[in-house]
Parts: sequence; C-alpha cells; structure tokens
Amino acid sequence: MGLISEFHVAFVGVGPRGISTLERLAAHAERTDHHLTVHLIDDTEIGPGAIWRTDQTRTLCMNTLAHGVTLFTEPGSSVSGAVQPGPTLYEWAKLMRGDLDEVPADHRLAVSKKTYEEFKEEIDGLVEHSHPTRALYGAYISWVYSVVRERLPENLTVVEHLARVTDLVDRGDYDELTLTDSAGATSTLQVDRSVLALGWLQPAATAEEEALAASTGTWVRPGNPVEQPLDEVPAGEDVLVRGLGMGFFDIMAMLTLDRGGRFVPSDNEAGLIYEPSGREPRLIVTSGRGWPYLAKPQYGSMPPAAHMPRTRAAIAELSGRSDIDYDTEVWTHVLRDAYEAYYLTLGLDAETVAGVVDKHSTIDELNAAFAELVPDTERLDLNHEAAPLAGVATDIDSLTALVRQGLIDDLADSAAASESPRKQALAVIGAARKPSSLLGTPGRFRTRNGYLRLVQRLGQMAGSGPPAFRNEQLVALIDAGLVRFLGASPSLEIVDGGYRVSSPTTQNEPVFATTLIDAWLHDSDSRRPADSLITAIRAAGRSRPYVYPDDTASGSPEIEQATGRLITAAGTPDERIFAEGIPLHDVRPDTTSSPLPGTDPAFLQETDLVAGALVDTL
Repeated sequence: MGLISEFHVAFVGVGPRGISTLERLAAHAERTDHHLTVHLIDDTEIGPGAIWRTDQTRTLCMNTLAHGVTLFTEPGSSVSGAVQPGPTLYEWAKLMRGDLDEVPADHRLAVSKKTYEEFKEEIDGLVEHSHPTRALYGAYISWVYSVVRERLPENLTVVEHLARVTDLVDRGDYDELTLTDSAGATSTLQVDRSVLALGWLQPAATAEEEALAASTGTWVRPGNPVEQPLDEVPAGEDVLVRGLGMGFFDIMAMLTLDRGGRFVPSDNEAGLIYEPSGREPRLIVTSGRGWPYLAKPQYGSMPPAAHMPRTRAAIAELSGRSDIDYDTEVWTHVLRDAYEAYYLTLGLDAETVAGVVDKHSTIDELNAAFAELVPDTERLDLNHEAAPLAGVATDIDSLTALVRQGLIDDLADSAAASESPRKQALAVIGAARKPSSLLGTPGRFRTRNGYLRLVQRLGQMAGSGPPAFRNEQLVALIDAGLVRFLGASPSLEIVDGGYRVSSPTTQNEPVFATTLIDAWLHDSDSRRPADSLITAIRAAGRSRPYVYPDDTASGSPEIEQATGRLITAAGTPDERIFAEGIPLHDVRPDTTSSPLPGTDPAFLQETDLVAGALVDTL
C-alpha cells in the first residue's frame, strides 16, 4: 500500500527521553502507512540535552552505575512496539575497547572510534560498577541516537532544530510553533502533533527568590550546576550554600577540582588530603535536614536486591486498589523489612528477628523490643537516620566535627556494603520508593504526607546519595577548613551587601556572606510556569493541573494515562499535545530514574506508550 498522507510531529526537548521516544516511534511506525516527519527541537544538544551535554566538565559523574543504564528495550519488556536490543552503557564501552566478553550477540553494534579516542582514559578504566562521567553518558546517548537514525523505517524522517520552542498556537487543523535560536532569531513550524519531553523545568520565582534577585549580594539561583554561574563565586571568602544533596556535591567538586585543587591519597581516615589552589571559597553549608546525603555502598558489582519480602507481598496484594492508607497498609511492611534486614545482617537468628518485627508496627516499638536483645551501640534507630540533628544545639565548629565523624562512620558502612547492617536497612527504605510510587500514582493514596514522605526523603538521601569518593572528598575539604556546617531548618535574612543565615542547630547564631548558592533543582510546577511554552499552552486552555482526590492541585499537568495526551481545561484530552517525563512527577511513577536493565523500566514503558498512542491518533 502506498503512503496515505504526511504528518509532522514535534519532539520538544530531546534528551534521553526524547531519543527513546524516537526509537519507540520507529518501532511503532510499521503499523501506519502515513509518512512521519519528526522535528527534534532542543536548544542545547540533540540527545544529551542540558543535563548530559558532552562538552561539560569531566568532573561531574552520574549517580548511576555504568552497567545500570540502557536506552534499549529488552526481550520480555512490557512494551507494545517491537523490541530493539542494544548494549548498556558499560557494554557499549566494552565494545569500544574491543572487549566482547559477556556482551550478548544482539548487543554487539558498531561503535565510534572517535568517541573512544575522546574518552579513552575513562573508557579503558570503566568497570560495571563505575560512576561514568555525565559527558560520557551524553556520548552514549548521542551514539544511541545514531543507531536509532540508522534503524528508521522508510516512512519516518528526522529534522533537527537547535532552538527553543517559545510559543504554541492552535491554527485550527494544526499547531504553529515559534522556535527561537541562541541568537534570538525566530521561525515558525507547522505540526500535527507535539510531544513535550521537557525535563527539569524551572518554575516561576517564589517571593523569596524575587527578593534574592533584587538583593545587592551575589545569589546563585537553583539550577543545573553546569549552567549556574559559579565563576561569580569569589575565592578566599565565606560563601553560604543551601542544600546538601547531589547539587551540593556537584558544586563542591566544581569549586575545588575545577579551580585547580587536588585530592591526594593519604593514610588518614578519609583516605585523602586536599591540596588547594588558592582559588577556592570557604563553604558554610545548611539544608532542611542539615546533613549530607549518604555515600552509596561499595559492592564492587551491581548492587543486590534489597530485603523486602513483606513490602513486595503487600504491594502485590494492593495492586489495582485505590484509597490506600500508606501508613498502615504499606509503611508497616517497609519498616519491618528494614529492621529485619538490619538485624539479620548483624547476625541475629532469623526466627528471633522475624518474631520481633512481626509483633510491632512503629519505630519506637521496634527500638524498644530490640533494646532487650542488642547493646545500644549496635541498634538501629530510623528516627535518628531521618533527623540526625534533632535535639542538637551547639556551635558551628562542634557541629562540623559531629558531621565529619558521621561521614567517616558512614564511609566505613559504605565500604562494608552488604556486611553493613545499617546500609542494608537503608537499602530497604531507598528501594521502597519506586514500588511505592508505582502503587500510588496517580492519587491512589489517601494522603501524600506521613510515612510516604519519610520514605521518599530518607530513601532519597540513602538511596540516591553520591559515590563514596565524593564523601571522602568532602571530609578532606572539612579537614582543609574549606567546608563547615551550619545546621538544619535554616532561616535567611537578606541584608545590605549580602545574606545572613542561621539555624536552631547552631543556636540561631547568624552567619554573614556576600554570596549565597542555592544548590538544588526545583521540581517542575505547572501551576506557576516560567517557561513561555507551558504558559502559552495553559493560557489557551489546553492543559490543567492534576488535582488529587482531596481537591489539592498538584505541580504536574493532568494527562490521559492511556496515551499521555494533556487534559484540557474542559476535561477532555487534547488532540495534538502529548507530555512525558519529569514534569509529570505527580501523575506518572518514577519519572526521574534512568532505565535500569532487566527491570522493565517505567521510563521505557512511558516512551513506548506515548509513541504508540501518537501513531494510533494519526
């Protein structure tokens, strides 16, 4: 049969999710006789996007392991389009260095000699549990894109646009996009469908951020660290930092290693000393919890599955239900699994441990029960893990010493890995995030607070922390006098020429600096968009926020779950606009995780669903 008609499809934002959607669209295109011209639109780099751009500093690494990410579907995946196998990032690196051992035959695709030469030192040293640089992952995404283009069917053509979509207007039978390039030049594009894969979207400024922007000090606003103006941060001065998650560790590395400093092996507790360049600032750091993210366990391989028999059984039983009470129907099982994992690893008898955990349903009850069996110094207390500075009132130097010792202890647990009771307990909390998200999205839990929030926050700190070497570097910087800690629950005062920050942990003693860095990325929030495209779509009534069953508006747009199409203000699916990925964090589960091989990842299920629905609506 000949081609029936021509359709133009815009992919707005083409990072890894956009490339995966293109790959899935190619797999579904065989089901249509139409010709599709796909316009790939990104203002940074087609494939890597802003986060994984290939020209960024090699100082920054992934938070994922080399053998723990793929952009290819696998046999047994629950995708409806044809499976197109390919290598994981680690297997791709092995192919480049000519090592075919344990690379499946259908993963042995042609690779780029130029990429190997560009990243040779890193690729030659890569093992399955390495944390690749973000630039190398960007190169992997670019290579996957090249593979996808080679595999395109005859009825699918790709056109690239290095620009940003700044407006979208309904012209009746089609949408007209306005594209703005880096020079400010604009052009228009007529499309029949649009797929929004926009990644981390900054929301409009809060009242505090508007005041900070108008301040006379130097404020580094939240954002992607490689895009933050860290060159404005002065050397040799105190600098306030809010945030102790991954953004902090990135900024810490960029303000030291990228300014000429060196970490040198040592026989001290951290295993490192820091040799400064003299261009570093002195960081005074605070956050809501006041404690740095924890180091990942050093398994020397891909991590084993967490001990979650009760949690998995409970979630399987609840699957398909709505109006779920997370605190009583899920959290109790997560808690029992965590305590059981801890005490089994500690060496207690399995029957004894099970007998204790199955009789109790709160942290306090479990703490009291195990107090009769285990000395204080060997017990687990999840209350302390969740709020390590609760009740602490001291000075900055004493707090810094306390945090330093906590980092040293955590690094010892990281090195012990599967033999660390604490890391095995926290692994349960970290691993509980994804199945909890899958179970509860969208709007199936009675409340989003309570223990669900504890699992998300503690699980993030414990399960998505930095590689251990970053925490070792942090200790070395503490020892060099370049990092100190202010405490939890900070308060900010904007003053002439700078900022004062205080914390009850350090008895509300204010600290002044002329520079303040906010070390995090905002969650996207469709209720207060800063992006002109999202503003235009919402103003035209072509999207609306998802509303939870308790009538609270979420930060994500509502979508038709079966297709990914935006829901309009009138409550009907938009005929032409699809959305996917990170901005849908309140309506789709697990939107930020990279696709993990062998897990039928939600990432690839979503891109396949959107691609299939797009073809079905032509």
